[in-house]
Amino acid sequence: MKIFVIDGDGNSRQPSSLEDVDLAESKLLWVDLYNPADEELSAIGQYFDVHSLVIEDCQKLVDVPKVEEFKEHLFIIWHFLRDHPETEVIEMAGLAALLGANYLVTVHNRELPELEPILSKLSDDPSHFRESPAVLLHAMTDRSVDDFFPLVEDLEDEIEVLLDDLIKDAAGNGMEMLLRLKHRNSAIRKTVMVHGDVIGKLLRPDLPFIPKSSRNYFRDIQDHLVRLGSEVDTNSEYLTTALDVLLGKAGNRMNVTMKRLAAVATVFLPLMFLVGFWGMNFESMPEFAWEYGYILALTSIAVVAIVMVVIAKRNDWF
Repeated sequence: MKIFVIDGDGNSRQPSSLEDVDLAESKLLWVDLYNPADEELSAIGQYFDVHSLVIEDCQKLVDVPKVEEFKEHLFIIWHFLRDHPETEVIEMAGLAALLGANYLVTVHNRELPELEPILSKLSDDPSHFRESPAVLLHAMTDRSVDDFFPLVEDLEDEIEVLLDDLIKDAAGNGMEMLLRLKHRNSAIRKTVMVHGDVIGKLLRPDLPFIPKSSRNYFRDIQDHLVRLGSEVDTNSEYLTTALDVLLGKAGNRMNVTMKRLAAVATVFLPLMFLVGFWGMNFESMPEFAWEYGYILALTSIAVVAIVMVVIAKRNDWF
């Protein structure tokens, strides 16, 4: 448990326990709990008068991002992006936050290195956060959203490379790559949308514990999410184009194959006619008694075959 306090006189300190903190006399109190035990969460619930269902959500941290309003605080669930390039899996590290009039409690079950620079800045310049704990919450959510941009831009680059390879017929496993990129883009799109809903609720004028002066900061995050949403939608259009190109090329390959098979059948059709014609069992056919009848049959078949192949080549059947 990490505790940071700015008292009524503007002095900052980091006590080791909440027993050393007078909440009513504090200008700002930030309590950060990493993978807390049930006893710690129960103590936090009693200290800040938190509903038992909120404590349960803090234990699980499996819900989608949301904002819930209570009498003494706001309960917020936010996600931090976790990308694993080696497995190409996008995960979310959950953060539960209790935002009160003069305090912020954050709970997370996974390490969040994004919080360390905020704590350092809070220690170096506490006056920046003295206005409201909502400024602290903004710093965390803003840092989370900023981490989305490199991933979206890298995804856009991968899609462009895939499109170039498809056009050049250099994408051997194009469908597999396309489905992988589509899955990643869909995961990012869903995350951007739900976080946009959270920011929209935090910008409500009637929402308590978010001062009017702090709403401009959250509005900036909303602008970032709108921009991210636009880039994700653009990636979706690129992926749709890539799918059309891939299916179109597959259809073209099928058409070429069918054309070649049809050309082969066309070449053999007159040959089959000749063989069938001379294969009739009539004793009176003069060719059978002629000395050069067999040579005539083979020569006719060869000439017809050559003529049909030339015609096929000139008409681009092969």
